[in-house]
Amino acid sequence: MGITSKTFIVLLALVALALFALTVWLWPKLAPATPRAICGRVALLVSSQLLVLSVAAVFANAYFGFYTSWSDLFGSGSQRYHVNDKGAVAANVNASQLTSGSTSGLITTTTLTGLRSGITARLRVYVPPHPPQSYPAIVVDATGQQSAAAEAAALSNAARPVQALVVIVDTANGSTIPCTDQPGGAQGGQFWSQDLRSAIAAHYAVGLSASDWGALGTGPDSACALEFALADSTRYSAAAAISPTPAAANPASTVTNPTSASFNPAWWLATYPAPPSRILLAGVSGPPDSVLGHVRPPLQTTVSGNTDTQSALSWLAQTLQGVKS
Repeated sequence: MGITSKTFIVLLALVALALFALTVWLWPKLAPATPRAICGRVALLVSSQLLVLSVAAVFANAYFGFYTSWSDLFGSGSQRYHVNDKGAVAANVNASQLTSGSTSGLITTTTLTGLRSGITARLRVYVPPHPPQSYPAIVVDATGQQSAAAEAAALSNAARPVQALVVIVDTANGSTIPCTDQPGGAQGGQFWSQDLRSAIAAHYAVGLSASDWGALGTGPDSACALEFALADSTRYSAAAAISPTPAAANPASTVTNPTSASFNPAWWLATYPAPPSRILLAGVSGPPDSVLGHVRPPLQTTVSGNTDTQSALSWLAQTLQGVKS
């Protein structure tokens, strides 16, 4: 009979009830003030109280699972454990996230199925024509603009090749990938920070340190790029935001916890310490504070009126190479 079984709990409760009835029945007979009667009353009271407490303790143990067996309670169970060796994790587990793709010129189109997030995305990977032994990686979020094809073509036809691996991310069905994990929804945070980076690093000569990775976004897509460089600076050390949303236009730009699902850099920088990241704000006429709020060291910002994507990619490549050196 187990310590957590219903039979044991019910039996113990019946014994406690029977002792309570016996106490009520014997109490008048133990009323005289004799030593024997007094000892009897004390014995009945102590026994009934102990049984009631025991019922309560056993019921609580069965509910919360403090002890699962008698040997566990009395410490007489075996303390030896057997560990099954399942072997080492496969060396290509991260590389297996990418399926074989097609190559056209400098662009390889492939599909990534996130090992951790479960998100499927289409990648257009640009490798510079004369890559060094190792090079930085730039992630371009094109899920909202659906401009991946045009950006890939521009990279292939650029007069001055970008000296970085460029990963243009979009989805076949036109859906966006959130910047962070959504409760009960898409695990965007795991996709951008783990699945994408580990899969690319397993296929190309790219490291996994923050100094190897930057992000670029245009318009609404720039929110993720800014979030990576600010809130995930241990994985992304630089970002370029082309035509980002001004802080004054952000419905959650006040120094309060934003209710908007989109990332609010002004609120973030007012709440958390500034990271040692580098950010380019392209197509912005005002100071960096007009987009990011209160900018302070070690965060470094550059403002440019140029909205050309190739210029932003070149800035990121040079910035990341400078961080690596």
